[in-house]
Amino acid sequence: MKKSKKYMPEESFNLLVEALNQAIEYERGERDDLRVTVLAAPTQPRAKPAVVGLSTRDLIVSEIETLNEAELRQVADYVAFLRFQGRRQTTLVFDEARIAAIYAEFADEDLALAEEGIADYAVELEREDVR
Repeated sequence: MKKSKKYMPEESFNLLVEALNQAIEYERGERDDLRVTVLAAPTQPRAKPAVVGLSTRDLIVSEIETLNEAELRQVADYVAFLRFQGRRQTTLVFDEARIAAIYAEFADEDLALAEEGIADYAVELEREDVR
């Protein structure tokens, strides 16, 4: 006889069975000492409005009119987020000719500083080796 494959430890399965029995007892009114989370019933599917010929604004308005209070709060939060992002974003425009001119203006100075820095770096390395 072939042994059946176990998908979970017996201890875990027994905990699930116990929890299920407690839930049944609670629903029958036999227990009131359990911590219970009540979830809202799922909303009924809504008929989709005809979208042909509607502007984006009209489509959004027609969808919003079908939302419950919790969904409206989410929409309000999202609108606040969009407005915040709009204030926060700035478009940077780079003028490549101006950047090239600035780069060329300071190229010689940068090279001199880099060479001086390398020389100083070599001296400091020699001092560390002596220590």
